[in-house]
Amino acid sequence: MRSTGTACPRDRAPMTSRAPDPRSAPTGGRARGLALVALLAGVFALGLQFALTLATVHRQGFGAERALWIYLGYFTILTNALGALSLARLAAGHRDGLFARDEDVTAIAASLLIVGLVYNLVLRQTWHPTGWAEVTDELLHVAMPLLYLATWWVAGRGQAVSRSRLLAWMAYPIAYLAYALGRAALDGRYPYPFLDVATLGWLRVLGNAALIGLAFLGIGAALAWLAARRPPAAGAQRARRSAVIVPTSADSTSCGVSRQVSASASSYQRRIEGNASMRSTQPLASGESDSP
Repeated sequence: MRSTGTACPRDRAPMTSRAPDPRSAPTGGRARGLALVALLAGVFALGLQFALTLATVHRQGFGAERALWIYLGYFTILTNALGALSLARLAAGHRDGLFARDEDVTAIAASLLIVGLVYNLVLRQTWHPTGWAEVTDELLHVAMPLLYLATWWVAGRGQAVSRSRLLAWMAYPIAYLAYALGRAALDGRYPYPFLDVATLGWLRVLGNAALIGLAFLGIGAALAWLAARRPPAAGAQRARRSAVIVPTSADSTSCGVSRQVSASASSYQRRIEGNASMRSTQPLASGESDSP
């Protein structure tokens, strides 16, 4: 009876497997589609708002430089622009790198929610736009925050985000506060009434800024808590289901020994069969019997 040898990693079930990191998985098709819709809405709103600002300054006798200066002074515009950059990367399938990492996407979602909350709770009653101004107003302060939040949810990986990295994004609203007040020191124009130092004084302005900062922290903490409870996107699910076969060193060693033993046993068996075959073909000598 011949030895069949011992099965090795190439012809038996793998001993170990390593699944790819779901954080490197591409964005799923559903999330990419939603990101594209949100991106188109955001780009349209940002372009329309600049066109309206340009028309306004032209009526006042100023040029495009003045329009761009005013346009870039608003937290709403800068945050929606960040959202558009992030959505462009998500729509392209990226889930790593600047503006596409979970922490970055979560922080931008928190920033856009701040845009929507501050406008609808504080600023909406201060003016009443009409026509295209009303359209862009609703897109930037209502539609974009909700669309981005929906994209953040659908593109989730079902795992926690880095709280330290998320906290680092607190530098964004702080930097904007310094930027807005620095610009106002140059031209006397405050982008929002709750930042008007000339009218409210430094103490109230800093108090208002602190409240918004606390709101940012609270929203960011809530989103971080929800992040680990989001259903994984299709791309992350596929990454978790796939596995790379990695035989262990112990498997390789034992397989090598098994091959050597099997080869030795097979060689010994062939020699025995060969000897038996030679004996059976020799003629019987006189006086010998073929019976025992």
